[in-house]
Amino acid sequence: MDLINHRDSKLYWAFDLIADPTCSRCRLGPINKDLRCLVGVGPKNADWMFVGEAPGNREIQPDIRKPFSGKSGQYLDKILNNLHIDRDKVFITNSIMCHPLFNRDPEKDELAACRSFLLNQINTVKPKKILGLGGVALKALTGKSGIKNYRGKDFRINFGECEPLIVCTYHPAFIMRFPSNYPVIYTDFLHFIGAKGPIVKTDYHPINNMSQFEEMYRALQGSPEISFDL
Repeated sequence: MDLINHRDSKLYWAFDLIADPTCSRCRLGPINKDLRCLVGVGPKNADWMFVGEAPGNREIQPDIRKPFSGKSGQYLDKILNNLHIDRDKVFITNSIMCHPLFNRDPEKDELAACRSFLLNQINTVKPKKILGLGGVALKALTGKSGIKNYRGKDFRINFGECEPLIVCTYHPAFIMRFPSNYPVIYTDFLHFIGAKGPIVKTDYHPINNMSQFEEMYRALQGSPEISFDL
């Protein structure tokens, strides 16, 4: 635990219990060298677990060593803040534990090689619910492909020592590229945490030019009520 001896051991316990700093189960271990096998961070008895895709280059650095610490993590933090969720009460990990060069998607053999690490984390934490972030997490957790078709749906998967409820949604990086999908991921988060209230509609229309703006403005002028989401 030399790289993270300045961290809270209550959150970084998996680095001692589960991580393998010499892992060579696939090509990514030797490529990542001393920065390989970035397991999850969070309470050992967390009720909720988030599973992403793979560590980014920033996350694996010796002074960070924490999943979702780059731009995607900052976006995730904004969502959690909006929902009043304390990140330190959630165990957050990835589908694979090493950084793929150029941030490419993990390949099938890499997912298979890392599956034991993922299962070990799930069966140790025994979360009541798991939120999969992105298509790779959907595949790793449920074996299904097509995040657009399966996002927001409930799965109950037996991992051997626990059988958590699983919900998957888009990865924060996808929402950063296509921000009009924010209501979708927000709705899925609401569903995951069991929040009550109306489902957010997703038929949003971006305004790309002045004529569209003027058309919208005329429509708003004729509306008895207007709601602004800032």
